[in-house]
Amino acid sequence: MNNSGKIAIPKIELHVHFEGCIGPELMARMRAGEKISRPELDALYSFDNFPGFLKAYARVMAALEQPGDFREAAGFIAARLAARGVVYVEFTFTPLPHVRRGLEHGRVIEAVLAGLEDARAAGAKLQAAFIYDTVRQWGGEAAEQSARLAVADMKAGLPVVGFGVGGDELGCPATELQPAFEMAAAAGLKRYVHAGEVGGPQSVREAVEILGASRIGHGIAAAGDPELLAELARRGVCLDVCPTSNLFTRAVDSYEKNPWPAIAAAGVPVTIGSDDPGFFGAWLDEELERCAAAWQLDQAALRGLMVTAARHSFQPREKREELETIVAGI
Repeated sequence: MNNSGKIAIPKIELHVHFEGCIGPELMARMRAGEKISRPELDALYSFDNFPGFLKAYARVMAALEQPGDFREAAGFIAARLAARGVVYVEFTFTPLPHVRRGLEHGRVIEAVLAGLEDARAAGAKLQAAFIYDTVRQWGGEAAEQSARLAVADMKAGLPVVGFGVGGDELGCPATELQPAFEMAAAAGLKRYVHAGEVGGPQSVREAVEILGASRIGHGIAAAGDPELLAELARRGVCLDVCPTSNLFTRAVDSYEKNPWPAIAAAGVPVTIGSDDPGFFGAWLDEELERCAAAWQLDQAALRGLMVTAARHSFQPREKREELETIVAGI
């Protein structure tokens, strides 16, 4: 295939943060963005390390000031994903920062879902589910509060399929988060852990052995531990790798140095995600284009990544099989 062209296949996005989809274009349209000058806006999205990214992310989250902002953002994001060929997405959504700012969670998630419906009514063919996550550096109590929100919304019939943790993966011991993950799992939610991006192989091991992750965001540090790779392959733990994000946060020095092909060659399921396209400038279609160019992937290989994503989504078996049929082109 021509690696410079668009990747014209149905796509599944499993590693993307809802708030991380708010880039300069959307930010400028929002009410909070109207208060920021263009130089300030450009500076907001300029960072050169992981701590700088976290600070920028926190400022963008603060721009969501009322439920209407969430609805506008959700509609824009859903339309953007659908236009780029994404047919199914599992958004990672972080409710607690908004709750701590005084927003009512029920109204926030209602607005997000309304925004998705707005996009569908306008023609966007996108199915969406949510993984609620907690902020790791906020500790165990915050994790349990986040887990309770996830469980309550799932039981209320909202499309919440998982519970996870993001933020600074070195900011809190896995053991402190364990009760929250066990609470979520007991209610039927799948477990998702960001690990192995700025942390080492031990971070990935703890995500699996202590927190029970069935999918891991990033996980590329596992490449340095052959025994861990074998264990991930044996358990069928999927790694949702984000090469452009890893480059921006200095987890790797270049696309070619990202070890995900070696991880996949060891038998570990791997998907490709955009992580935070609003910050890193690469939505899933562009992410796949860059991967195709860096590793000479043909269309069959790209479809294979999407099939893996379908098989490891947090949906029930029948839905996973339906998604696999769509992305495999059968």
